[in-house]
Amino acid sequence: MDSSAIISIVLGLVFSVIGWLLSNKDKKQEDEIKLLFKKRDEDAKELTDLRIKIAEQHYQKPELDTKFSDINATLKSGFTQLDSGIKEMSKSFMSHITEHGHKDSQ
Repeated sequence: MDSSAIISIVLGLVFSVIGWLLSNKDKKQEDEIKLLFKKRDEDAKELTDLRIKIAEQHYQKPELDTKFSDINATLKSGFTQLDSGIKEMSKSFMSHITEHGHKDSQ
C-alpha cells in the first residue's frame, strides 16, 4: 500500500469518528431542546391557568366603583334615617319635658 492510500484511510477513519461524535452530540442536544420546549409548554400552561384563576377572583375597577357607590348610598340612607329618628326622639323628649315640666312646677 502506498503512503497516500494509508493517509486517505486514516483521514477517512478520523473524519468518520468525528462525524459519529458530532452526530451523537447533535442527538443529545436535540433531546435537550425537546425537553426544554416541553418544560416551556408546561410552564406556559401553568401561567395561563394561574392567569385565569386570578381573573376569576379579581374585581375590575368598574365593578368596585359600583360596589363602593352602593355602599356609599346605603350609608347615606342609613345616616339620613338615623338623623330623622334622632330628631323625632328629640321632639318627643322635648314635648314630654315641656308637658311634665309645667305640671311639676305648678
